[in-house]
Amino acid sequence: MAGKWEDGVCNLISDTSSSDSSEIKSPVGKKPRIEININHQDRTTISKGTEMIELTKRAEMYQEFMSQITIPRRRGSIIPFTSWQGLGNSMKQLHGQPLHYMTNLQLRQWDEQRLGAENSERLDLVFHPAKAEALVWASEEVHRLTCNPSELARVWASDSMHYSLVDSIIPEFPI
Repeated sequence: MAGKWEDGVCNLISDTSSSDSSEIKSPVGKKPRIEININHQDRTTISKGTEMIELTKRAEMYQEFMSQITIPRRRGSIIPFTSWQGLGNSMKQLHGQPLHYMTNLQLRQWDEQRLGAENSERLDLVFHPAKAEALVWASEEVHRLTCNPSELARVWASDSMHYSLVDSIIPEFPI
């Protein structure tokens, strides 16, 4: 008896010449066996599937953790900044909080959109620092409260350096 994959289903093929097609019997003294050959592409798919499951679990834990951190209420500081990522880093230091991966990604994209622009003057001269900080905190709140862990895992899977935008700052929760 040998196994054969067709359309993702293992079909058993009997080596015996049994006329009874409703029952598959093994030759006397031998156990029936199924041969499953997984080619390299199948192994890669299985490996990627396992990796995606692990990433999704990590994203779920990350999202749960981030949703428990409250957005700071006192934000009267004027933070000078020349880039969106620089503003984000200053906010993290000032408030002792991480920013969500998606917020960090958004800040990086905003900076990339500015590169080479004709009016690449200091951002704190273009946007009032308090307004810019409020914008980042609003984006942060959206990401902390509504980000889908499956989508987050998908984005992480497409970015081999995703861990560089996951902040290592662990805030102190009030007891």
